[in-house]
Amino acid sequence: MKYIFLLLTTSLLFLGCSTSTPKIQKQVKEIQKAHIMVGEYSYKADSATFKECKTEKVYPVAFEDAHASLEIAFLNNKERKRGFLKVEIVGEIVLRKRVDSSSLEPTLIVKKFLKPLVKERCKTNASLEGTYWKLISVEGVKVSWKSQKREPHLIFRSDGKFKAFTGCNSVSTKYKKEGQKISLVRPMMMSRMFCPKAGESDFISALKKMYKYKIEGNSLEIFSVNGDKLAYFEPVYFY
Repeated sequence: MKYIFLLLTTSLLFLGCSTSTPKIQKQVKEIQKAHIMVGEYSYKADSATFKECKTEKVYPVAFEDAHASLEIAFLNNKERKRGFLKVEIVGEIVLRKRVDSSSLEPTLIVKKFLKPLVKERCKTNASLEGTYWKLISVEGVKVSWKSQKREPHLIFRSDGKFKAFTGCNSVSTKYKKEGQKISLVRPMMMSRMFCPKAGESDFISALKKMYKYKIEGNSLEIFSVNGDKLAYFEPVYFY
């Protein structure tokens, strides 16, 4: 009887293992071997994460191998005030149990810390709304603003309000957006400061002609109804 019971128990264990095998094999396929990775490393409250720039995936970081050198680089760098440090590493993705459960999750093991990428961040498409867009050029002509108190810029607020600064005067109104089409509501409210240098009128003219916009990575372009490029902007992030 003992022999039969042992045989049945062994058979059941074997069947249980074989039913879970396909799931394990599927998870193993998701593991990535060690390779060069670029992303934003963050460390706080005894936990670390890594946002890969290429995929925008966020991984928890295991406290082993070369993680210590990465942590030291982060803590000794002024960039930590922004909450992250963009770095280049050699990393491996493995499946590890979550801290708060028995389920598995992809986890990053830092094999080698290569270098910090100071004053950089992952390039993703910036958001039209809520972003501070600095004016770079108007109709292909680069804008010079260093002699002015503030740089020309614009902001499309999420509540439909529009704010801009020409380098001399402030502009405010509302905007209408439908897909990639965008336009400002007339009349626009504008301060009346005297502007000793030309350039403001070109910026205002571009805003009035604005019919369509395009965002690619960290750039905003606005176009006329005929498809002519009116102005080019880049985002500024404040930390």
